[in-house]
Amino acid sequence: MGSKINMYDVVVVGCGHAGIEAANASDKLAKTAIIVADQQDVGRLSCNPAIGGLAKSQLVCELTSLGGVMGELADGSATHIDVLNRSKGRAVRALRIQVDRKTYQTLSLEILKKLTVIYDEVIDIIHLTDKIMLKLASGSELLAKAVVVATGTFGRATCHIGECVVPVGRPLARRQNCMLNLFKKYGIRYKRFRTSTPPRLTKSTINWEHTQPMPSEVPLYGFSGKLTSFTNRLYCFSLHTNEETYKILKDYAVYSSPQRGILLGAGSKRCTSIESRVVHSNRKYQRLIIEPEGFDEENVYLNGAFTSLPIEVQIKMLRTMPAFKNVCIAKFGYSVEYDVICSGEVDASLQLRSIPGIFMAGQICGSTGYEEAAAQGWLAGVNAARYSKSLPSIKLNKLYSYFGLLMYDLSRRGLRSPYRISSARAPNRNKLRQRNAILRMLPLALLTTSTKEKKQVLWADLVKRFKILMEPNVKYKIDPKRFGLNQGHKLMKLVQMYITYKKYRH
Repeated sequence: MGSKINMYDVVVVGCGHAGIEAANASDKLAKTAIIVADQQDVGRLSCNPAIGGLAKSQLVCELTSLGGVMGELADGSATHIDVLNRSKGRAVRALRIQVDRKTYQTLSLEILKKLTVIYDEVIDIIHLTDKIMLKLASGSELLAKAVVVATGTFGRATCHIGECVVPVGRPLARRQNCMLNLFKKYGIRYKRFRTSTPPRLTKSTINWEHTQPMPSEVPLYGFSGKLTSFTNRLYCFSLHTNEETYKILKDYAVYSSPQRGILLGAGSKRCTSIESRVVHSNRKYQRLIIEPEGFDEENVYLNGAFTSLPIEVQIKMLRTMPAFKNVCIAKFGYSVEYDVICSGEVDASLQLRSIPGIFMAGQICGSTGYEEAAAQGWLAGVNAARYSKSLPSIKLNKLYSYFGLLMYDLSRRGLRSPYRISSARAPNRNKLRQRNAILRMLPLALLTTSTKEKKQVLWADLVKRFKILMEPNVKYKIDPKRFGLNQGHKLMKLVQMYITYKKYRH
């Protein structure tokens, strides 16, 4: 055991999307350290190389308005951009950005350089009277006033391909068992979830004549502001399965891990395996999308072909499609089963109800997706820092943001499968848009002071005028008649939002 025990206000366990956001947000408010088990896991996009999507893009815009880094990372590594639901109303339009995996990870490592990083692995977490002790694999120990746990899908994880079961969270990656000790020691209820990923293909072996190209759009704004450097654009490609593919999936579906009963955890409804869609909905023709993984990457991501079928079946299935007659598979599809805490074990601030000072964030809370994990990481990091300073925690209202909806559902709703944010569950979804995210989140950003000098605010001119209203000895107040402003003016909306900012604490 090490002779010296370092003391921090907040310690973040995990370096994925939730861990980075938690450490970045907490470090602005308190002395923070982040524990990284493997540098290659920092900001890693384990599944699809894309940020955003339906309801997710609004969540990322809200996060960016609060000082989160995911929006900046996505804009800085963009390779292909789509605007979804363009034919529908503004409230449901969504930005989806394909990113370069290596660039995204490099930018994530740049953020860690500004933080205190400890390269080690946590083997146990012990709650003391007024502090929390973390035991590390190297034999050293850390003390913290608050801890954010963001271990993702590595909690007692198992990887499945057909009948093959390997105790890892991802091929060639170690799993983490420290949370199981915590669950059993303090009686925290937990269960098993699963997620699947499709095969990666070598793009030089694909017959592109049998695919439909999907060119990138060039929108004016990204997640963090104007897109000034988005010049190199890559194509996505679409194709469909055929009757021969359907027949093979129908015949061999019984060999997948869920169908054989080897994989018992509940899977996401939005990322169901291609064989399950054949078994349950009898869909003969399914759309698949070939997505680039980066500018210099030889492999591509086959979105829609989530599977855990045996390797030989995956090869046979792919080669039924003309585009993949001679395809080379760089990485086979697989499923991962992992531990998550049950709904209700955390409150709306993401603090464990049974253990004060320990905050959970990311997929360990039962969510799925990079965006949901990053949002939880930011809130857990801010609340952990405020807890270490004996300040009240922040709880968001689901009426004013997707942030609040996410925290409400994770803390109160009984989850039977991995949770994904959905606009259908937002009571005021017509008002929760990407472009007004700063208007909605500004009071919370100012309350937490998590944006450095407010540089990430898109409408800086409105913010400057808004700051005048916040001065305690303000000499004048906004008079709509004097300035010719109607009640629907953006500035008046800011004033009204600030008056009701306390609702964010409920």
